[in-house]
Amino acid sequence: MTPGHYTVQVAAFAVAANAEATRARVNARLAAAGDQLQANERVAQIVRMGERSYVVIGDSADRAGAEQAVMAIKMILHFKPSSAWNADVVKTVASEGKGIEEVAAKIAEHRAYLERSGVLMQKRRERIERRIQDLVADKLRIDFWSNDRKEILKARMDAVMAQHATPYDLAQELIFNFRNE
Repeated sequence: MTPGHYTVQVAAFAVAANAEATRARVNARLAAAGDQLQANERVAQIVRMGERSYVVIGDSADRAGAEQAVMAIKMILHFKPSSAWNADVVKTVASEGKGIEEVAAKIAEHRAYLERSGVLMQKRRERIERRIQDLVADKLRIDFWSNDRKEILKARMDAVMAQHATPYDLAQELIFNFRNE
């Protein structure tokens, strides 16, 4: 991280198109915040992590225009649908160690909210459930594709390519073979 530089997560999205729309709105709002911000300092970016897209903004709290950026970000957050947790903007200057305690306190406060509201446990449950589904799917994929079924697939592909059978027909045949094994 560059001294005096920080990154702000504006929002997280499961749908990438929603993240892109928010990124565009953030950039437009920050551009309207004033020419004091250099172009590369007001560019929101999308960072993809796992199944989520995060809209983040980098800026320096110790530079001219930082206050306008903070106000613009807060305005954007105000337009977000309200929830029990309202995100905040914390200004930091990493090279001077300013704002670090406030960030740590906000993180702890958010974690406490997630635990208290049951959101943390629900998200853990959903993540573990998805993991179990993935493990089952992986195991079934391994068990499903026996040498016999691979041969059936190869043998019947000519019929599918000649449009005498559909991919769905072949899939049904393979599944029937698997279930009756």
